Amino acid sequence: YSTRLAERLPWTYQKSLISASLASRMVYREGLAWVDSIPDAALPEVALQYLRQEQRVRGMVEGLRATNVNDAEELSRLLLAGGVRAAVENAERAKESQRASD
Repeated sequence: YSTRLAERLPWTYQKSLISASLASRMVYREGLAWVDSIPDAALPEVALQYLRQEQRVRGMVEGLRATNVNDAEELSRLLLAGGVRAAVENAERAKESQRASD
């Protein structure tokens, strides 16, 4: 069913659905104040960075849960709760540092 829907739904509608889904996820998880603090011009890149870092953090959590590290579950919950935003902010700082050194 989802394949047929994707084939029949115009690309502009698909983009709108993807954008709305990502935006609502970012606002729900990180808060409206954080999303509002992102300059409009930077928002598309930050949103893509959010997706990348979300996948990265999930991979970290899977790896952590596969170990015998003490408190792995608590560390996993902490990573999931704040790791994506922290990773996005860290990546943005790294880009700014790179630009400043160029």
